[in-house]
Amino acid sequence: MHRSLHLTGLIWLVALLLSACASSLATPIDRKTPLANLPITATPAEETPAPPAAVLAAQTSLANMLSLPDTQTIVLLSLQPVNWSDTCLETSPQSGACDPANIPGYRVLLTVNGQLYEMHTNSEGSLVLPTNTSPTAIISLIAEQRLAEALNRPLSDLRLISIAPVLWSNTCLGMPETGNNCSVQTTPGYRVLIEIDNLRYELHTNSDGSQVSAAAPQPGIGLPQLSWQGGAPCQTLEMSVLGLSLGDCDGVLMTYSFPTPDLPAQLFEWITAYGPFIAQTPAGSVQLLGNGQQAASPSQQRAVAEWAAWVAHNAPGQGDPTFGLAFEWRRSGGIGGVCETLQVMRSGLMTGSTCDGKIIGQALLSDEELTQLYAWLDELTAFEQTTSDPATADGFEQHLSFWGNGTQASDAATQTALLEFCARQFDQLRSSSQ
Repeated sequence: MHRSLHLTGLIWLVALLLSACASSLATPIDRKTPLANLPITATPAEETPAPPAAVLAAQTSLANMLSLPDTQTIVLLSLQPVNWSDTCLETSPQSGACDPANIPGYRVLLTVNGQLYEMHTNSEGSLVLPTNTSPTAIISLIAEQRLAEALNRPLSDLRLISIAPVLWSNTCLGMPETGNNCSVQTTPGYRVLIEIDNLRYELHTNSDGSQVSAAAPQPGIGLPQLSWQGGAPCQTLEMSVLGLSLGDCDGVLMTYSFPTPDLPAQLFEWITAYGPFIAQTPAGSVQLLGNGQQAASPSQQRAVAEWAAWVAHNAPGQGDPTFGLAFEWRRSGGIGGVCETLQVMRSGLMTGSTCDGKIIGQALLSDEELTQLYAWLDELTAFEQTTSDPATADGFEQHLSFWGNGTQASDAATQTALLEFCARQFDQLRSSSQ
């Protein structure tokens, strides 16, 4: 049995959330130009207003640790004043291993030969300790500090939303309108999303953080609850119940408002139904930060990815109306001259209606039904079929349009099974609506 969609209450709930943010999400902003008056670039070591002793001590310590002959190849990326809370300068992963203290010092971020390092020092540089900080954490710190400096705001005002590795298609880190000469060259780096004052800032970096660029701010959508990547060309989608961000995988994301309240309502249903998961599916990679009790099966994970792909295709407002359709079924005739249709999306969402547009009901396929749906889609080629009952004058005619992406032609038995599947789903929708 399929699961009926209880969207009315969800739409009402999400509408309240959207109304609070309508002004900030109403109009997408062109983000393809650098942020005006926001010079987010790497700061050369000689221009950094930092105590030379702390910088030199950190560079010397790293050179000794790496057995380098000198510090000439070690580049300072960032220097941040910090009050360390223990005698280990907060470098020990074991709680209680160090004595509590209040030690003024610095967080020094360095790069050498493309590798990133974080060093903690006291204010004089007489104590330098390395950390085991991950490269993504170091890149995040660099991006946050650059943005805080550009906006003249404390780091505590910034909220890191996400950081993800990206292969930029040019040396301008996916921002060709920066006014620089950009070479077409695959450049490894990161996309860092930071929010402040309900605005989202997108920063692009290279792999070691020595190059940082920022795009114009967009309305914030908070922490993404659904992230998806896929399609050709590759697209990146991030969604929360407040809005969505979409763009090329190696470009800048743009924030969009939801064209209809049923989209955040459906997202809300995914979030409350399933627990968190990350999956690679035929419809792309997907991550859901769900809080439900149910572990999503592979078919259900694919359903979420298929839905995200459909949202990404339609968010700009000019999508192909048949995109995401698995099949469309129509039944007409009978004594009363009925005409009924059923649309089944690749996400498993179904809509039954009359031919004049009256909605009969909506539902989501069960896990078992999704598994059968994807077996058909992956195995069978696309086809159209019309059948009728010639034995009686008041018989029914059925028409089926099927958008499979497989290589196998459907036989008569499979086509009959598909027709029976559609008729059964429609009859269940009609029964549930009465």
